[in-house]
Amino acid sequence: MIIPVVKIHHGRSEYYDGGVLVSKFTPNIFVTQPLEIMSGFVGDLSEKQSTALQKFRENVKDVLEPEHDDHYLLRWLRARNFDLKKSEDMLRKHLIWRKEEDIDNILRQKTPDVIENYYPGGHCGFDKDGSPVWIDPIGNIDPKGTIEEE
Repeated sequence: MIIPVVKIHHGRSEYYDGGVLVSKFTPNIFVTQPLEIMSGFVGDLSEKQSTALQKFRENVKDVLEPEHDDHYLLRWLRARNFDLKKSEDMLRKHLIWRKEEDIDNILRQKTPDVIENYYPGGHCGFDKDGSPVWIDPIGNIDPKGTIEEE
């Protein structure tokens, strides 16, 4: 059975393939199988996506931390259209980068003196919803001092 895809503005056809939006600029696209329109988020997974999540978890279990739940893993799968190999490569490269750049300890690192001396402002607290508040008084920045100090 062939199901034509609904055409959306300006001749651009859009459809979902396993829950991920795919766009094509060709005028006639036909899908050879009925599409499973699922978001790819926890609680809204197609059978194909659920299977991919299980396989992905198995493939990367050697690098997973306890806090790496389904929400975390699905971010990587959605980013690579549920392609297991590409998702795994992306996750592993990310974890290597985090380790090389010491991201887990970044908040313990001291701000460079040049920033503290010539770039006023910064994090000053949290709003009533718990979001961070950051103030940058642009007029007080000393760009010459920043450049000369280096």
